[in-house]
Amino acid sequence: MVNLLVGCGLRLFECLQLRVRDFNFDAGILTVHGKGKKDRTLPLPESILPEMKAQIEFVKRLHEEDLAAGYAGVFLDDVVEKKYPNAPRELIHQWFFPQRRSGEDGEGGGEPAGYLKSLPGGR
Repeated sequence: MVNLLVGCGLRLFECLQLRVRDFNFDAGILTVHGKGKKDRTLPLPESILPEMKAQIEFVKRLHEEDLAAGYAGVFLDDVVEKKYPNAPRELIHQWFFPQRRSGEDGEGGGEPAGYLKSLPGGR
């Protein structure tokens, strides 16, 4: 997370709000949704690309485990969820730094993931 903060000049809140869809590795860019609903596109430093790709693989594995366990997905805007009912369960909408849940919500469907998860390797 620190490499992303420093390498791209992100604010902490911006970093915590990143989703998988914000990364475009083919173009080497990151789309950040900043303060005041202002989006900006930043170059991804080549030095952190392997670590960012490893994080996405980690998120993918975690997401697959969550789906298998019956979790409902992540929170999205109501408009998005109405138009695309499966969107909360799609990989591109998952948090880039997900938080492991402490338990199920008792409703059987599970609760959506949070967003505070360290990088693979304990960083």
